[in-house]
Amino acid sequence: MEKKKGCMRKDKNGWYLFSKSPASKSFINDDIPNILCTRFYVPGVLYPWGIKSGKLSDDKKVFNFDGVINLQGFTAGSYYKDNKNLKKLIKKKEAA
Repeated sequence: MEKKKGCMRKDKNGWYLFSKSPASKSFINDDIPNILCTRFYVPGVLYPWGIKSGKLSDDKKVFNFDGVINLQGFTAGSYYKDNKNLKKLIKKKEAA
């Protein structure tokens, strides 16, 4: 079965696959376009989440990180693909 080009499978919160490697998968959301959520698939990693902020390029193939939000591990777990908490985090970072 051939996958149609440009077809995206979104989860219930609107997140869809941005990039994939053997060690990780990254997801983006059209409602929160400046956040990249990453899940690591490496044996022995206890808290395999990552949250980074940045901007998607015009051709939507490259995510350029800005370093404003860079959470890894246990801290990122409560924000991973959670739209409500991510929007609160963005507002908190903008206010600071």
